[in-house]
Amino acid sequence: MVGTALLAVVAAAALVIGTAPPAPGPSDAFTAAAAGYDVPREILSALGWAQSRLDHRAAGRTGGCGVMQLADDGVTDTLAAAAALTGRSRAQLCADEAANVAGAAAVLRSYADRSGLDATARADVDRWHGPVGRFAGAVGDPLARLFADSVLGRDAAGGPRSPDHPTATWSPAHDDNFRDADREKSHPIDYVVIHMTQGSYSGTLAWFQNPASEVSAHYTVRSSDGALFQSVREKDIGWHAGNRDYNARSIGIEHEGFIDNPAWFTDAMYRSSAALTRSLTEKYGIVRDRAHIVAHREVPGADHTDPGKYWNWTYYLQLVKGATGIGQGTVAAPEVTVHSAARSDREHRASGFHTRRAQVLKETFGFKPIVGHPLHRRSSPCTVRPSPAWKGMRDGASSGALRRPGRRSRPGRRHPRGCHAGGPVRVGCRSLRRPA
Repeated sequence: MVGTALLAVVAAAALVIGTAPPAPGPSDAFTAAAAGYDVPREILSALGWAQSRLDHRAAGRTGGCGVMQLADDGVTDTLAAAAALTGRSRAQLCADEAANVAGAAAVLRSYADRSGLDATARADVDRWHGPVGRFAGAVGDPLARLFADSVLGRDAAGGPRSPDHPTATWSPAHDDNFRDADREKSHPIDYVVIHMTQGSYSGTLAWFQNPASEVSAHYTVRSSDGALFQSVREKDIGWHAGNRDYNARSIGIEHEGFIDNPAWFTDAMYRSSAALTRSLTEKYGIVRDRAHIVAHREVPGADHTDPGKYWNWTYYLQLVKGATGIGQGTVAAPEVTVHSAARSDREHRASGFHTRRAQVLKETFGFKPIVGHPLHRRSSPCTVRPSPAWKGMRDGASSGALRRPGRRSRPGRRHPRGCHAGGPVRVGCRSLRRPA
């Protein structure tokens, strides 16, 4: 039962101490949308938290906008559906927060109607798993369930395990979104590249599974609990860095969230990612320093800024190197303070963190959240089209163990320098660019 555990409004291991994430504005936007479309306000608020941490400024990778990250990106069509259902323009749905929330409510209600939910069923939050899953877009059933489980606060870490890392869940990228290889025989692995997703982890995984995206990273780390998802085998070349040489010689790690909202930068995510990076440095002999564990923005030729100013490199490198004490420094944000101190759930409870979290959210929304897991939809402001010019000979062979049924050999394609998992910035794209 979802019940009161529904609201994924704050991650259990969050580092945001003493204050809430950026508020979405008047809570009556959720109340009005819930009343107008007969969608439980708890469902709308949980979805808003999963999609953007209730931050209307969030600009997703494939053009998602607003608190609810409405988008038309080839995977989701929620923005077009909301416009048709509400009679509002797309511009209004993106610019006006109340319209954005109402648009998402209208789309959810249409999904509920297709699922046959009557008024009685719609009042039961446990009956919304299917409609919420549809909000993830044209993805397979496993990813839709993962999305819904995350929004509704269920355990969403299940799934096939990766043979490369024992705690990672296997969520394969589309065959056209990476290059088959046989590293380290074909290429040395010298770097770890740190990214931010500019969206949710589920949207990221869906984007990697979209053949039109032609991007992928090896791993994605969930903000709420540090859960790991692998999309590309370590021996293969992910297309994430925007630099062919760095792609060939690196492992890319995406971190769920937006660079300008430190609410995503949880201790659970730092610790899980650092443990993964530590394992990779041991496996491949990568030097544990800032010359080899690099930001996406530091890759030659990159025009992105992720992981952004709120990423605490001091703390992260301490964790990678096995430090057990408290990290050095605190990153101050306009609305929150993200501490690098390592805190367990028990220490958070002792500090009163969870109590303050619940009080703030109760004052804002009129309910008391219990527990949950965040997530969101991915976005990027340009349409990516395959190019017939990227044909070449396939490098190496991919392991058949993790192929999808019916996967066939294909010509290998060299990834264009300007296309990477942090968002498409390449020849042929529109001039719109996300901040990172």
